[in-house]
Amino acid sequence: MKKSHIVIIHIIFWFIVLSLSFSFLIFGSSGFPVERYLAVAAKSILEACDFYIFYLLIIPTFFIRKRYLRFFAITILYVLLYTGIYAVGLTYTYIVLKLTPGWGILDTQFVVATYYTILYILLGGLFRLAIDGIQNHQQKIRLEQQNVKNELALLRSQINPHFLFNTLNTIHSYIISKNPDSAQAVIKLSDIMRYMLYDAGKEKITLEQELEYLNSYISLQDFRLEKEGFVQFNINGNANELQIPPMLFTPFVENAFKHGRKWDAQTGIVIRMDIKPRFLHFEIRNFFDSSRAPDIKRSEGVGLKNVRRRLELLYPDKHDLEIIKKDDTFIVRLRIELE
Repeated sequence: MKKSHIVIIHIIFWFIVLSLSFSFLIFGSSGFPVERYLAVAAKSILEACDFYIFYLLIIPTFFIRKRYLRFFAITILYVLLYTGIYAVGLTYTYIVLKLTPGWGILDTQFVVATYYTILYILLGGLFRLAIDGIQNHQQKIRLEQQNVKNELALLRSQINPHFLFNTLNTIHSYIISKNPDSAQAVIKLSDIMRYMLYDAGKEKITLEQELEYLNSYISLQDFRLEKEGFVQFNINGNANELQIPPMLFTPFVENAFKHGRKWDAQTGIVIRMDIKPRFLHFEIRNFFDSSRAPDIKRSEGVGLKNVRRRLELLYPDKHDLEIIKKDDTFIVRLRIELE
């Protein structure tokens, strides 16, 4: 909570208190002399001092620091002391203003002084605890938001080098074999690196940018596999207007290439994306060697764990991730509710 907001709250509080105090004079009777208003003002000053001694000194020094035994002892002594100060101060004010005090330290009106002293102690303490509670809650929210950002940054830092090294290995194999398509592969690599340097660190990018990155990644893998039509990538809908976190689908595509069966002539990987105004449906399936299933399960590792965690952080209760292994087919279905 900003300091200006706290000041405004205090001003409103005292405006209400003073309005009530003076309204008793204005509406309670007529013909009160100016001295009566001065007496009420003096009484309000004594109450404000009581309020802020507790608000600024006793609560922060003892209660908030969890020195509860000292707090209760100091509070009892303070009530006794300030009750006397309150009663003497107000009685002296009445004498100076030549008013009939109706107030004495030793008569029954001493109870009234005790009442107001305790009342403003309670108000000062509750005010301080309430404001501190709001500030602590806001700080907790800010820390949680920062932790989410830090965790997402860490997750991205774990993912990005993995894909970069895979891509460099692909380029390396072309350079060694002196394949003429190496130049095109280098261009694709530059597109990927540009995406990682300028887009992957952002909180949101357009879905179109994400799809361009995936196409570059798939093109590099196509060069390596040298199998035309090995990947089918079908997109239905308009990707221009949508904003998503970067590298959200990359782990699924990377795993499909890593674990997919590559020796068949048939299509090895099928990717489908349906884009609707409020929902995004993503599905990827690949064929794999069922005899290598235990090895595949062990090697899935950080990629799928990270993407699960990212989805939990970014789309809590607004996504549905389904991973299916059936016979020799691995299927991932992701449904996201868009804002």
